[in-house]
Amino acid sequence: MVERIKRYLSTEGWRQAVGLALFVALGIGIWLTSVHLAQDKTAQAYARRVDALLSVRASLIREDIALQRAHLLDIATSPALLGFVREEITGVEDGQAHARLTNWFMAMLENHANLRQLRVISAADGGPELIRVQQTQQQIVAVPPARLQLKGSRDYVSEALKLPPRAVRISPIELNREQGAIELPQWATYRMSMPMFDGRGEYFGVLVANYDAAVLMRGYETEVLEGLDYFVLNNTDDFLVHPDPARTFGWERGQVQRWPEQYTPVLDSDWHDLGSLEVYQGPGGLVLAGIRDVELDGTDIARLRLILASEPEALVASVHKLRDQYAAIGFFLLLVVVLFCEYLFYIIYRKRQLARASSDYQRIIDNAVSGVMSVTPRGKVLSCNRVGLSILGMPGGQLLGRNLYELMSLVDVGYLDESKLKQLTERGSENTETRVTIGGRQLELQLNAALVTGDEPDEEFYAIIFSDNSDRIALRERIESANEELERQVRLRTEELERARNLAMSANEIKTEFIANISHELRTPLHGIFGTLRLLRQDPLNERQRHRLMLAEESMSELTEIINGIIDVSKLEADRLDIEETDLSLPRLLHDVAQRFAVKAEQKHLVFVADCAEVTDRLVYGDSARISRILANLLDNAINFTDRGQVVLQASTEARGEDEILLHCSVSDSGCGISEEERAKVFEPFFRGNQGVRPETGGVGLGLAIARQLCNLMGGELELLSSAGVGAEFGFTLRLSLVDMEDQPEPNLYNPLEGRTIAVVEPHPRAQRAMHHLLDTRAGQVEVVADAAEIDAEHWSAMDYLVLPLELYRDRTSALAQRLAQRRSQGPLYVLVSAVATEELLHNLDDTLPDAFLLEKPVTVISLDSALLAAEGREPPRAPGTGELSEAESRRLWANMPSISVLVVDDNIVNQKVVGGLLEEYGASVFYADNGQAAIDTLQRKQGQVFDLIIMDCQMPVMDGYEATRRIRSGTAGAQYTNVPIIAITAGAMGGDRMKCLESGMTDYLTKPLQPNALEKQITRHLFGQFGDGDDDSAEVVEFERPEDADNPLATEVRQELRKRPDWDREEVKRRVLGNIEIVNTIIDLYLKSAPEIQGGLRAALAEENFRSLRNLAHDLKGMSENLSARKIAYIAYEIEMAALDRRAEDIDYLLGVLDANCERLETVLQEEVAAAG
Repeated sequence: MVERIKRYLSTEGWRQAVGLALFVALGIGIWLTSVHLAQDKTAQAYARRVDALLSVRASLIREDIALQRAHLLDIATSPALLGFVREEITGVEDGQAHARLTNWFMAMLENHANLRQLRVISAADGGPELIRVQQTQQQIVAVPPARLQLKGSRDYVSEALKLPPRAVRISPIELNREQGAIELPQWATYRMSMPMFDGRGEYFGVLVANYDAAVLMRGYETEVLEGLDYFVLNNTDDFLVHPDPARTFGWERGQVQRWPEQYTPVLDSDWHDLGSLEVYQGPGGLVLAGIRDVELDGTDIARLRLILASEPEALVASVHKLRDQYAAIGFFLLLVVVLFCEYLFYIIYRKRQLARASSDYQRIIDNAVSGVMSVTPRGKVLSCNRVGLSILGMPGGQLLGRNLYELMSLVDVGYLDESKLKQLTERGSENTETRVTIGGRQLELQLNAALVTGDEPDEEFYAIIFSDNSDRIALRERIESANEELERQVRLRTEELERARNLAMSANEIKTEFIANISHELRTPLHGIFGTLRLLRQDPLNERQRHRLMLAEESMSELTEIINGIIDVSKLEADRLDIEETDLSLPRLLHDVAQRFAVKAEQKHLVFVADCAEVTDRLVYGDSARISRILANLLDNAINFTDRGQVVLQASTEARGEDEILLHCSVSDSGCGISEEERAKVFEPFFRGNQGVRPETGGVGLGLAIARQLCNLMGGELELLSSAGVGAEFGFTLRLSLVDMEDQPEPNLYNPLEGRTIAVVEPHPRAQRAMHHLLDTRAGQVEVVADAAEIDAEHWSAMDYLVLPLELYRDRTSALAQRLAQRRSQGPLYVLVSAVATEELLHNLDDTLPDAFLLEKPVTVISLDSALLAAEGREPPRAPGTGELSEAESRRLWANMPSISVLVVDDNIVNQKVVGGLLEEYGASVFYADNGQAAIDTLQRKQGQVFDLIIMDCQMPVMDGYEATRRIRSGTAGAQYTNVPIIAITAGAMGGDRMKCLESGMTDYLTKPLQPNALEKQITRHLFGQFGDGDDDSAEVVEFERPEDADNPLATEVRQELRKRPDWDREEVKRRVLGNIEIVNTIIDLYLKSAPEIQGGLRAALAEENFRSLRNLAHDLKGMSENLSARKIAYIAYEIEMAALDRRAEDIDYLLGVLDANCERLETVLQEEVAAAG
């Protein structure tokens, strides 16, 4: 028997015995590990739950205390309480302050349920109560004076009188007492006290508020606790909250019951990894407790200790359940490992047997005289003898396991695959001579192949026997290989050059696409933020909120400038920044730019002067946005790098022929200047210099680079005119075209200063010169002085206007104030106060300037005229041709406008609400759609609702704004919307975006972030006809009447519609092509050549009743006419298109007659236009 066991163990039985022992040992280890892990995981989960519950409760308590602290501070600073203190201090007691404060206290208790008592306690004479208002039995009463008590000895009074101003002391929570006895029914309270001071900073008394502590001590919902007990302790560890209510507030009743006395820490227990939890020995056994301290006023006196605890037995069920889960998983994995090991042992055993057989077979093959190779049907090389490896010239490591089909190809037949091997096997023992290529070498081989089968299909393989006959073709192979290598190199070089060419051609387009995308992604959220801030400004705000809103707007403006700068640099590098020239007013442009930087200069205490009186040509043709950007960059740079002194913007115009001027502009400062070595780099992007540059100067170094390139685009040159130490000065000159004033209304040339006398008090010499330049040619008599005392008596008595600095005007005690009062008693005198129009000043303008008018600094012709006209009660005139309304005109226009309906199409909900909010401010009814298809569906669905205007975003999902506009213009949304104004709002950055919008049929174009005044102008221009020609109801109609059309309703409708439309809108065409007259003439020439051909085609198609051709030709004519703004012809073509769709031949015949008559008239008008332009 023993021998049998030995033999068993000596062969394979030992593995099974070792495996069984290992299985048992691992099983025991898994069980113990499961128990340990289950207990730890349960304890950790319990600890996390307790921590979360305690954190939530602590946060709620802190929030309640913070709200009550803020509430008490509001009470302490209320007018009623301050008035009461003032009355008590002065001794003038009429009882009104006492009554007001009492009533206000009662109102506060009525509005705050947990506020139970408010008292004012004096700091003198033992601390008597001056006022006490309390809530008792659902009633709020003021305690009579006879029942008021002395409270000076109480700690909440004595300790509060040691506190600094605005500090709050919170007393411990206790049961409320009245006259020394616990009030019934019992309720817990805590007191918040704050010192009050008299006018000398001495302690006057204490404001005390009693709050109901039930809010702080409220517990959890029952389902939240689930077996947990909730305790709250005070600073002496007495129970404020206990599962047994009888144990709470024991010290108040002489029954001291504290946590440390009932629960003692246990240092050694079976529970581990408890995190923040601790184990205590309680009255009923062990408990696991989590503790969280909450300090109410930063001291330990008012500290609350929150405790959540439960007995460990409550966790045992969870431990057992988790232990069983871990054990099950562990045993399952152990079983899988055992089975895998058994399978692995079996595989090893089989491989050893196969290795022996393979070794015998390999020895036979290696001794063969020819190459022998075994290959699977899929081409994997299983083996190859030494002769075969020698023939193939490859070591075994490179061949075995590789795919023969990939390594070897048949030169005569092509690629080698399983089918070719089958063909070789069909020839039997006959040898086949063929040339093969393997490893880059060409060999002449004799091949013979046979299919070897096994028990399983995957055991089949091909046995290939081969020998080498390639010596005779070695030389030819080398020559062909050399030729192939040369051709390969030529091909690769050609492909490389082709790729380089393609990359060079597409690089510019890639950069353009990137700029467009990044502009959209950046400007869309900026649009949302800007608009939201604009809507917030409409709400009633206090001073702090208004200041914070101003900071947010300034920060957004700075961020926008940085983003615009980076995008402009990218557009300039991509050669995609286009110049868009329109009519512009130079004085208005210079005024707006100066006002943008007035506040910034004022904040740095710099003198900012705008000397622009020599800009005599007001209306020119140019890119206002680009010119403004150049000036803004120069001013921003000057203010940033100037710590003290002045910044001067100077501009003038110079005539160049009859229709052109030169605009000279310069910006100088008294900053650190620019050294000679930095002059060559100052216009490079991102260069900020080394001399005088500090972090607070801000900027990214793009302003000067952008300004110079913009000047170059407009044919000018930006130059640096200074050196280091003497400030910096930059100047540029632009050639601009004058606007033809024959087509403009006569400007209002009213001059308020004509024949008048004006005196200006201006202490700064450079600003004095600017005022002289501005006033010398406008007023009868001008006196500019540094001090008001320099104005002589004769001039003082004769002057009509007086300009004073704000700080001088505010000094009401000065001799100037007395002279001013005396002068006004003699006759009318308009006082203009020169000051920077800060938000604070504008907000309090009536209080700050009760008897004067604001003259905005830096002073320009615009700000001067506005101040003078305001003083005389007049309205500022509108600049001719600029399309700008005065504020009064705008208010009257919008007040008298009928209600309009607007459809806002934008996929961004924030942008929807921003645009909608601005429109609703104008009284519009606003509807929304989130893509182009939804917009068309809305127009089709709301047949009873007529939309007057569509605001369209360009980039949207489903259908973008361009396609949606094209479909609306084609009548998809209904005939009534083919001419509806559509204003694009897009975040696109490219110069061609405007043209793309207009080509799709949009009426006009606005960029993000949206400016409210720009939106107002667009609506006024296109909807109410205040900024352009618009539709003319009295337009001349070419009559076309036939007897058979007398009762035709279509003829009546056509006549009415044609009266609403001009023959063509020249100004609209000019706007579409950015004022390029050559393009206008080209469009007219193409139209005159193409339109007659289409007319003839329409007649021929009607004769053949070819309605498809009629519809296509009419559609083409409509598109051509819309591009030319030939509105009558476009309308007639649309009606022909609709009639062809319904196959109405008689209506088409009538419409063709109307078309011929109107085309003849339009041809005459266009020919006259071309002749006038030529």
